[in-house]
Amino acid sequence: MIIEQWTRTFERQWEQCIRAPLTPETVNQLLHESARIQGTGMMRRPDEKHFKLLSIFVHFGMGVIFRVDEMDGTAVALIHRNGRHRIERARPGTERTSA
Repeated sequence: MIIEQWTRTFERQWEQCIRAPLTPETVNQLLHESARIQGTGMMRRPDEKHFKLLSIFVHFGMGVIFRVDEMDGTAVALIHRNGRHRIERARPGTERTSA
């Protein structure tokens, strides 16, 4: 998996938690060092509407959780162990920032 873009939410959370330059290489390196807890998948609700289930990666050394869309290579959210940042649900038309 290669992350090529991220949401503005991820970018803001990165600046608040990691405080290092945000580059595709850094994000991909941290994901490579992380444990994959759940993969991305398409799910269907009982009313037949589909939704995307995001991947979850945990970097135990840094105490962060990554929410990633592996289907399109987008980092969506970052949660730090201090718990200040919550996952924000993706909304249609959410703007993404290319790397």
